[in-house]
Amino acid sequence: MIILYDVLGKEVKRQKISESKTNIQHDLQKGIYFYTVSSDSEKIQSGKLVVQ
Repeated sequence: MIILYDVLGKEVKRQKISESKTNIQHDLQKGIYFYTVSSDSEKIQSGKLVVQ
């Protein structure tokens, strides 16, 4: 599962992922977002994403 948040911490996208590489379909405006990747209830990775 990948969850995207805007700079205010509001969840803007939630998508299940099943492979090490996946395409995320989005309609996000340009800006900075934060993401969390998790498996079940375990947080695997988090970071920053810039949409240009």
